[in-house]
Amino acid sequence: MVNVIGNLPIFASYTLDKSKKERQEIFLVAVVTGAGIVIGFALVGDILLRQVFLVSTTAFKIAAGLLVFAVAAKGVILGSSHVHDPAMGGNNIAVFPLGFPYLAGPGTILTTIMLIQTDGRMLTIITAILVYISIFPILRLSTKVSNLSKDFARINLDIGIAYNSDIEHVIDVVNRVGSELANDPLWKEHITKKPEFLRVSKLADSSVVIKILGETLPLKQWEVTGELRKRILVAFSKERIEIPFRQLDVKLKNTH
Repeated sequence: MVNVIGNLPIFASYTLDKSKKERQEIFLVAVVTGAGIVIGFALVGDILLRQVFLVSTTAFKIAAGLLVFAVAAKGVILGSSHVHDPAMGGNNIAVFPLGFPYLAGPGTILTTIMLIQTDGRMLTIITAILVYISIFPILRLSTKVSNLSKDFARINLDIGIAYNSDIEHVIDVVNRVGSELANDPLWKEHITKKPEFLRVSKLADSSVVIKILGETLPLKQWEVTGELRKRILVAFSKERIEIPFRQLDVKLKNTH
């Protein structure tokens, strides 16, 4: 239940501005934190949940899942630059959120408690130790991920339009909005390649989906994409370009 590979981009974004030595220290503390939490729950977790806190595994799974959702939602809404305050020390982010909940999340903890019940405490602890020993060298791959994205980040936006829209007019509006954003004094320093129409990416049930691409400085793509989305919404409203709701046609058969 430890998704290290899937979380590599997250670790890369949190340590993008760190030196190699600082990055290694953060990874070590994160791994030790995650391992400590899992081993701790392997030793006394089932007892704490059932006899001390009187919490069922289902309730624990729901509560911990809400915590992970809150962390992820904050990153989506505010952008990773807001999630990771540069004033925070490396060990702070290593413990939270990298150690917990990314390396020892609710799924990992719940799986640990269930393994104790089926395979025994000792085997579960040995397995956890081996897993976290193997995690540290994998985390070092995040430097490769950060090297691939250290020069730019990508704006990748899909928007649905109505089937009766004039696609050429839509392209003109999108490209105009992208150019205006790229030339705006408040935003141009973050944008390295202006957002523009790329292609029609999908003919969906209720809309024609168009893809818009651009490039920004690292970690600025969420903020720029949010501003681009807002400006396109305003421009589409002025130009009477419809962004349709999902529609469902229901046909009633007359049985009489």
